[in-house]
Formats: sequence, C-alpha cells, structure tokens
Amino acid sequence: MLALSVNLHSQELEEVLVKIKDSYKNTTKLHLKMTMQAYSKLTDEVVFEKKVELKQEGKKSWTNVEFSKMIVNDNYKVVVIPATGTIDVYPVVDIEDNDAQKMKMLSNIDSIFTLYDGYEYKGKQEGMHQYRLRQKQGAVEWVSLFLNDAQTKLKRVDYEYREGEGDADLRVQIDYLVLDVNPVFSSKTFNETQWCRKVNGKWVGVGVYKDFEVRYINTK
Repeated sequence: MLALSVNLHSQELEEVLVKIKDSYKNTTKLHLKMTMQAYSKLTDEVVFEKKVELKQEGKKSWTNVEFSKMIVNDNYKVVVIPATGTIDVYPVVDIEDNDAQKMKMLSNIDSIFTLYDGYEYKGKQEGMHQYRLRQKQGAVEWVSLFLNDAQTKLKRVDYEYREGEGDADLRVQIDYLVLDVNPVFSSKTFNETQWCRKVNGKWVGVGVYKDFEVRYINTK
C-alpha cells in the first residue's frame, strides 16, 4: 500500500513541499510557538512535555524555553533563569551563531525530512491533511506531517523511533500553535531593559526580576 501511495501522490507531495518552502523563504521575521509531547506507545500517557516560543527579527531574538528566557540583540545576549534567580548578560561576539538562529530550524521543512523512501497520504484528520513518511536512515523511522487545509503551513509533526533505539517505546508529537512569518513586534520585544539594566556601572534586575542576581560575563 505504501509503494502504491508513492506512485499516486509523489508529484502532489513535491508540490506541497514547494508551497511550504515558498511561504517561509526569505523571511526575516518569525514568531514560533510550539509544544512537544512524548507519549508512551503502551499507555498513550504523556511522559514528557516541553513548550517553546521564539520571536525573531533579523539577527535579534526573544526565546522562552520552559526554564529559561533569552534575548539577543545587537549588543547583548541576556539569559534569565527563574529557578536560580539569576540573569546572565553577555556581550554579543558573533550574533550569527546564537541559539535562536539554530532554533529557527524548527520551522524549516527541510530539517523535518530530507531522506524518505516512501510515504502515504492519509487524508484529513481533525481538519488537517496528513502525510506519513518512512525515513531511510537515522533514529527516527516514521514521520507524520499535518498541514492546514490549504497545505501551505505545518500544523503538527509526529515521529516514531526505530526498533532498538533508546526511545523506540515513545511517540513524539510537536504542535505548532503559532507559526507566523509576518509578525508585528513592539519596540521593547528585543530590548534587554525589560529584564535588567545598567545603573551607575552595575547591572541590576528590573520589574519582576528586581531581586535577581545579574552577572555580566565578558567573553570578548
């Protein structure tokens, strides 16, 4: 059945990929909000959950990843860790290599599947078009893509590991709650002064972070 589906739908899948790539191509702005959940295949219970939000404009970024928040702008990289009550401030050395740039790969369709040897169009489920693909190699064997009705945006990705891999008993589900390539950000979004600022030569926390320890770490 899988091979038959490839013959019937291969051109359609290529068209879908082109649509998705075109919608994100050459964008300099991004607002991404997603949840990742790992389910036990035996009980279907959630055993792990992670939430991620990213706002990016050019080389500037704002990131919230569960236990930490980060801003990268032209001058600083600022990391807030609420659990430890600390804020670390770094001078920007090479903004092209910051963590948010790497996270942008989450919205790149090429990073989800680049090598597959077969797929099946599963129809519509919960208002989304579903494609199930089999990876040629790597720890992940099966990937399911869920697209919007126009098949131009990625809404959800499920993947399962190969037998013998450490996480073979898990099914991972990623839901893209927000995937906007034309967002509007406020002037404060990438400004470190919403979390901390320099007063009389010393860095201090502001607002809800006023009691946090602010550490300036010079890596230059």
